[in-house]
Amino acid sequence: MLYIVGCSYSADYYWPKFVKYDHINYSEPGAGNKYIYACVDQIPLSSKDSIIVQFSEVERIDLVLDKNSAFNQTLQDVPSIRQRELKNCIAWCTAGPRGAWNNNPVGKRYLAPLMREYYSEHGQRMETLAWINQVKKIVQDSGARSLYLTLQDLDNSLFQSPPMNKWAHDNGMLDDDKFHLSHQGNLDYYNSFISEFVNAGI
Repeated sequence: MLYIVGCSYSADYYWPKFVKYDHINYSEPGAGNKYIYACVDQIPLSSKDSIIVQFSEVERIDLVLDKNSAFNQTLQDVPSIRQRELKNCIAWCTAGPRGAWNNNPVGKRYLAPLMREYYSEHGQRMETLAWINQVKKIVQDSGARSLYLTLQDLDNSLFQSPPMNKWAHDNGMLDDDKFHLSHQGNLDYYNSFISEFVNAGI
């Protein structure tokens, strides 16, 4: 099986729509690297599988909660935070500074203080490198084939392809939202950096 994990850059309506083979996609809009690690950690990978992991921005903050956490119900009332139920937890993708911190009463009460008081760019970068290393270890131990993509430059030798956002900027391939890749950008990025890996696993 081919698994895909990432943020909105790897959602089904972007480059994965060009994958013509069976696959399971755990990508969520707004996802950060903690969510991505939590997904990879619960996938039953084996040497027969392939996985594409697209790491996200370091600024994003994910909340990974026990399924019986009362806070889960509170977060249900925040409309633009994405929820994904995983095997052992419920993950919430808040999208960091661009997320839903201040556009509704629940966000203002519970999430904006978290961002204002506890956010640290240095801490986020440290955590991102930890998530990347843990994902790499899980995938290596499973024997699965792997391809790693990144949304932004993470100064890590793990990535052979250019950061997706920078590549889109440099090549005039941004969507109307000036953030995601355009349709042509997704197609070109897929053909240039992803399709060979996908086809080799068939």
